[in-house]
Amino acid sequence: MDKNGATLMIDSGVGGISVLALAAKRMPAENFCFFADAANAPYGDKQPDEIHALLMDIIGRYQKRRIKAILLACNTATSAAAAALRQELDIPVIGMEPALKPAVLNSRGQVIVIATRLTIREKKFRNLLAQYESGRDIVPIACPGLMELVEKDPAGSETEAYLAETLAPYRDTAEAVVLGCTHYVFLRPMIRRLFPGLRIFDGNEGVTRHLGNILSEIGQQGGSGVVEMECSLTDQVQKDAYLRKCGEMLSFCGRMYADQDYAA
Repeated sequence: MDKNGATLMIDSGVGGISVLALAAKRMPAENFCFFADAANAPYGDKQPDEIHALLMDIIGRYQKRRIKAILLACNTATSAAAAALRQELDIPVIGMEPALKPAVLNSRGQVIVIATRLTIREKKFRNLLAQYESGRDIVPIACPGLMELVEKDPAGSETEAYLAETLAPYRDTAEAVVLGCTHYVFLRPMIRRLFPGLRIFDGNEGVTRHLGNILSEIGQQGGSGVVEMECSLTDQVQKDAYLRKCGEMLSFCGRMYADQDYAA
């Protein structure tokens, strides 16, 4: 088996690092290439055809590498382009899905879903919502600007103020919150502090488990445990700073996933 084969993970920013960290923890022998399209972030305000073109450009950068699977570590990119990419590419394309199913199955009360505007309005999420909304109180909430605040500082005062204002109306009614953007996973510690009674669900556990199953099915498990990170910024100083931030967020997630309190 070719130990140089890798799974390519793509996000518009550092949010996908939360997926990478968990995947590397679950599959330490696998090789991963993570690409942050920071030059074109955020994806949440773009049109699906524009996002599709950006993703094809990124995938083209790796055409000389043996990529055995692509994981869109971004709910917005998944909603906009996963279906088309699966038709166009001859390797598995795996996408994110808001963890609405486990939230509904593991709660009885109100469930709120926070995500980007594009994720909320796209057909993929509307279909998911239709499966579980019967007899349940599910509230989708678009959060424009939150992804950018997380990029700036996931523990910062601006981020906290935005999050507190967004979730405050549901303090006494919501039992669970679904984090429908991989960037929002970094907010788990803050949500626990601000809303200690709120159960938190995200799609990272499900998608990393699915990736492992897919690699097993196609006989492509294994590697040498190499993790590479790249971004689309062209200014070298900015690029170096951004990749340092990616490394810091990878360490942050490593600590978060090691915490037994991670589970909802």
